[in-house]
Amino acid sequence: NGKLYGLTSTGGANNFGVLFEWDPSTSIFTDKFDFDDVAHGKSPNGNLTVYNSKLYGMTQFGGSAGKGIIFKYDTVLNTLTDIHDFAGSGTDGANPMCGFTVLGNKLYATTRQGGAFNYGSIIQLDPVSETVALKASLANGDGGMWPYGDLTFFNNKFYGMTYYDNSVNNAGIIFEW
Repeated sequence: NGKLYGLTSTGGANNFGVLFEWDPSTSIFTDKFDFDDVAHGKSPNGNLTVYNSKLYGMTQFGGSAGKGIIFKYDTVLNTLTDIHDFAGSGTDGANPMCGFTVLGNKLYATTRQGGAFNYGSIIQLDPVSETVALKASLANGDGGMWPYGDLTFFNNKFYGMTYYDNSVNNAGIIFEW
C-alpha cells in the first residue's frame, strides 16, 4: 500500500511495544497496534516478514505462558491476530528475538530459549494451517546457545548466530542447519 511498517519493543499505550505504519509520502507516523502482554504479547523484536499479503512477527515476552507469541497483521483490515503462544517447552521455543525467513511456503525462525535443552530452537511456521513445528534444538557446545538474529538461507542450508557458546570466550558461534 506504499507504506512502511515496523515494530518498537517498548512504548505505546501499555509500554509493551507498538506495531506502526509510516507513510513516506506524507511523513505521517501511525500507531496501528499497542501490544498488551497476555492477549497479544509484549516486546516485539526483529523485523516484520511479508507473506501472502500479511505481516508476520513475534514478541519476546507475553502470551499465555509469558514466553512470547507469533502474530500476523492484516494491513487492509488493520487487525493483529495471535496465531501461536510459545510454551517454552521442548515442543517449540521461547523468547524469540528475530524475524522470519521465508522459504517456499513456510517461514523459519529461531527462538532464544526453549527447545529440548532450553538453549534455543529453530522453528517452522506453516502460515496456511498456522501451525508451528520444532525443527531443531540448540544444544550448547558445538551448537551454541541463545540464537540471536534472523536465519539466512544459502546454498540449501540455513545459517544463524548464537549469543553464547561453550568455549573459553563464550562469544557465540555461527551455525548451519
